[in-house]
Amino acid sequence: MDTSNGVKYLLEPDVYIDSHGRTQACHRVNRPLFNYVALNYTGEKANIYRMRFIDQFEAMDRFIKVQLAKQMIYQKEEDQSVYIIKNEQTGLVKVGVAKDPEARMNTLANQSGCDLQMVYCTPRCKNAYSIEQDIHKRLSEDREVGEWFNVPEVEVVDILQSMALDFGSGFLGLEDNYE
Repeated sequence: MDTSNGVKYLLEPDVYIDSHGRTQACHRVNRPLFNYVALNYTGEKANIYRMRFIDQFEAMDRFIKVQLAKQMIYQKEEDQSVYIIKNEQTGLVKVGVAKDPEARMNTLANQSGCDLQMVYCTPRCKNAYSIEQDIHKRLSEDREVGEWFNVPEVEVVDILQSMALDFGSGFLGLEDNYE
């Protein structure tokens, strides 16, 4: 059965081998149908089940994000970080890419004579330039000059974190989980 949003609910006859080696009949259901059935039960046992289901889903989500992050972190010399720097005098925020963001910030501070603060920095990743370009497009209406934007730094951090996941790097605050 298909729904208006394209979700397919599948229920198919199948068999499995039980712990005694016997073939047993069963039905295979996909996740949308399982969710539909399981999450529509009522009562205390159903509430406990729903909480466990949600906990397991969240654990799976965290596991996937960590695995994606591990695939994307530093593996090659050319991998770079995406950073967000704030100019303390003007309040402008810079989104850029560098191998060594701290060194880049110090160079910019020396060249401009301004006090700069590192707001956020991702681990090194393969797709830093793609992430940076996409952020620049999203912030284009707030561009002041070059890579400097007139936007609150927390907004840019939120965008960077969500875009990193969209690009498959899975940062989203999971930097502490990298090994």
